[in-house]
Amino acid sequence: MQHLLSMQLSPPPLRPKITVMAPVVTPRAADPEALAAAQRGQACEHDGHFEEARALYRRALKIDPDCAVAKMYLGFLHLAQGEYTRAWPLTEFRETPKHQGAGPPRWAGENLRGKTLAVILEAGLGDQIQFARFVPLLRPRGGRIVMMCPSELARVYRSLAGVAEAYDLGKIPTGDVKVEVALRPDYYIELCSLPHILKSGTIPQPPYLRADPADIARWRPLLPQTGLRVGLVWRGSPSNVYDPWRSLPSLSVLAPLWGVPDVSFVSLQKGAGEDEARSSALPLTHLGGDVKDMADTAAVLAQLDLLISIDTSTAHLAGALGRPTWLILDRVPDWRYRSVETLREWYPSARGFYQHVSGDWRGAVADVEAALSNYAQERRSV
Repeated sequence: MQHLLSMQLSPPPLRPKITVMAPVVTPRAADPEALAAAQRGQACEHDGHFEEARALYRRALKIDPDCAVAKMYLGFLHLAQGEYTRAWPLTEFRETPKHQGAGPPRWAGENLRGKTLAVILEAGLGDQIQFARFVPLLRPRGGRIVMMCPSELARVYRSLAGVAEAYDLGKIPTGDVKVEVALRPDYYIELCSLPHILKSGTIPQPPYLRADPADIARWRPLLPQTGLRVGLVWRGSPSNVYDPWRSLPSLSVLAPLWGVPDVSFVSLQKGAGEDEARSSALPLTHLGGDVKDMADTAAVLAQLDLLISIDTSTAHLAGALGRPTWLILDRVPDWRYRSVETLREWYPSARGFYQHVSGDWRGAVADVEAALSNYAQERRSV
């Protein structure tokens, strides 16, 4: 069978028009002309024409100053370019959990002394890990901070400075904001709104999450005992609208890495793609199927020399732990990885390897192979 790397990969289908943390919400019907301009801006942005995109978003807002879609798109473009104080107010036009009925009010920066603030999670696991860095900034405000999160994050979130508790949403009664019945907090706030309310002009730096020593000890015997220990993740969740552009089509795309000497590969792949790791005859220790949550993943990452991953929550976690991370990225990736400067501002321990040609992973993988060869040689000479 012809090897995947020897073929020109077929271009993916047209991108969806949403590449943000959560789906678009429009408070009212936008002016059709403004909406069309905003969508043309998205097309320009996907093609790498960022200034043209900016101009189209502004044109949309000139036509309809209340066009939520244009505000949101422009906000995330500001984020991609490191313009944070401009970005945060506009990103508030994304869809967020809506509170209805009798319950706690949404926090708007009030004094929290003697109060409980429930931080509500939104978007994907990667966003929830990336934006958790803003939670410790709440400590000077006083009060009790509780995280309402999926089970995968509950244990690792307890390592966040200033967090009193992290509650698994699957184990408490749920209301409109998923907190009233169980906790009765004084306020709630969506995690990704914290930088806006806190008026953050800078990005808090990792590490802000930590692996539990007991978990580290439990995973240690399962890891390779020789060579450079390199973790691998090559597929994301198929439910993500961005997945066709971020995921590798197969584990075999990484075949050039297998020839690098003195490297022991560890698969952290979970879900889609895990069958490849299980059935592979490659020198690969597969641990992804045994990982139960992000605390387990953190314990493995803490003992690896390097993670090589596509844009996944595992990569976010490695960056949040301050672990060396190499990201294999498409030609025009998500906003947070779009430039070397933005990537390093959020995750200083990370490095991006970008497609040379859109839809073709061969150039990026060749760059990773060369860098890994150098890295392994440097480690041998130490």
